[in-house]
Amino acid sequence: MSREMIFVELTVHGLAVDPQGKSPVLLLRDSRSRILLPILIGEFEAKSILAELESRRAARPRTHDLATSLVGELGGRILSVEIYRLHKGTFLARLCIRTADGAEVRVECRASDGIAMALRSDAPIRVETEVLTAAHPLDGAEVDPSESSVGFVANDDAQGKTRLLAELAEMEPSDFGEFEM
Repeated sequence: MSREMIFVELTVHGLAVDPQGKSPVLLLRDSRSRILLPILIGEFEAKSILAELESRRAARPRTHDLATSLVGELGGRILSVEIYRLHKGTFLARLCIRTADGAEVRVECRASDGIAMALRSDAPIRVETEVLTAAHPLDGAEVDPSESSVGFVANDDAQGKTRLLAELAEMEPSDFGEFEM
């Protein structure tokens, strides 16, 4: 017998760079700032998420822009992204989409891709409570970005975003280590 999943809504609080591995880290936070969930993401996804947070539009659509537009042009709507499981250090997610005929479908995706698309659709980011328990998120009340050993960048820190983009641009694919696909 499976239990009903219970989700908590989180929002993007900022981006950071892991000082050891130099990998981009997406920081999600709950509305009362009690939970801060760090998720390692790729450079491409970090740039895409940062561009959306800054409302920067490219001359031509990027991959996440294209995928989001496809859903809309086909009469669908992204309802949310659900991060529903943590498996071997990887956050498993799915996009929840309402189709043109009103059906609700869930499409598997990487958490970072789902979040990038959710941001473009003003859709909520929902994280299952067991994922939060397994991931051991930081206590949001105890995190002071100015004192963090992680290269933290809040959404409203223009200079920090410039530094983060410069660090991301200097990274090589090998900086991310090896991942199981």
